Amino acid sequence: MAVPLQTYAWFGLAVLALLVTPGPNMMFVLTSGAAHGWRGGLAAALGIGIVDLLFTLACATGLAGLLVAYPGAFDAIRWAGAAYLLWLGYGCARTAMRDEPAIASGTRREQGSVFLRGLGSNIANPKAILFFLVFIPQFIDAGRGPVFLQFGLLGASLALIGVLFHGALAAMSAVVARMIGGELGFRRQLYWMQAAVFALVAVRIVV
Repeated sequence: MAVPLQTYAWFGLAVLALLVTPGPNMMFVLTSGAAHGWRGGLAAALGIGIVDLLFTLACATGLAGLLVAYPGAFDAIRWAGAAYLLWLGYGCARTAMRDEPAIASGTRREQGSVFLRGLGSNIANPKAILFFLVFIPQFIDAGRGPVFLQFGLLGASLALIGVLFHGALAAMSAVVARMIGGELGFRRQLYWMQAAVFALVAVRIVV
């Protein structure tokens, strides 16, 4: 077995410890679930998970290492990502300022839009690649087989755990939002919160 069960267990605990720490992804899936229902929240979680898989592939194949080796390219991606996140935040702010912010309808188009925002917000943060480069190798044993295979298995496991965890959070937030109701003020706050999340991540990337 490329990755021992004991290593998998420790890895899973470490991933859960990181996931329960409040952060931008957690806030995004919570607000997405509340604003767009559990399907919208799941779409956000899937978008984040897909990017985790892409980052895993980039790290396992050495592409991430090349990116980090050229600071100019890394900075260009970093600034472009920050600008994109600010644009996403602006879109959420515009929705919040409308007379009637949209109520969750659960349409495929709406879910696709949330999925793309989750995908874009995560992939726009190149610093996340550094996390993968530092975190996953701690659980890899070069003596147990190809490093690429171990990296891929652990990265895929991280993505799956993340989707399940964020999907559960989104479902809970959707239930709470339905209990509270669809008041105009509440819907405005959700979109303002999403705008704030995007803006804070953009600032974090730059600073």
